[in-house]
Amino acid sequence: MGRSYIAGYRQKFESKMRRSRRRARRLKRRMTGNRLLDIGSNVGCLVGAGLELGLEATGVEVNPLLVEEAQRRFPEGRFLTGLFEDVELACESFDGVYCSEVIEHVVDTNRFLEAVRAAMAPGAILYLTTPALREFTKGSNPTRWRHFGAPDHKLYFSAPNLRHMLDKHGFGSVHFEFNFARGLKVFAQRL
Repeated sequence: MGRSYIAGYRQKFESKMRRSRRRARRLKRRMTGNRLLDIGSNVGCLVGAGLELGLEATGVEVNPLLVEEAQRRFPEGRFLTGLFEDVELACESFDGVYCSEVIEHVVDTNRFLEAVRAAMAPGAILYLTTPALREFTKGSNPTRWRHFGAPDHKLYFSAPNLRHMLDKHGFGSVHFEFNFARGLKVFAQRL
């Protein structure tokens, strides 16, 4: 992802901010504190939305060009560059974690979820979204299924296997939101 991606993102920036504001408000209502972490922060929309709500917001993004753009757009935000599992964050330092369209790109989901849990304070809330396996496997004829291998997707999740992964890594109160559109949207609490 380079500068052409950022240029394209600028065209849809306002719609991304509206969505980020809705999601940040929903997450804030469930948080017991004001420290927010956005994993895969892209150009910083969720961090920006969190700042508007008075949250102390941090973003982690693997692409340095996106971090540069995020820092330019939201200079009050804190942005870290690197693979989330390798970025050094204080343990138990976040009350809410937003992770949208990231987990399907992760090579080692166990390591990733352990790092997420370690960054969260006890009782903190995780809001995670990911494409749903059902989007790719509609119908009984596998030759007509949607192409697997979307940009760097390593895994595909169903509600049961995502719930199992979250349970395995110390999350409870797992709640899947009804979603008219594609994908899975889930809130979970760190136990």
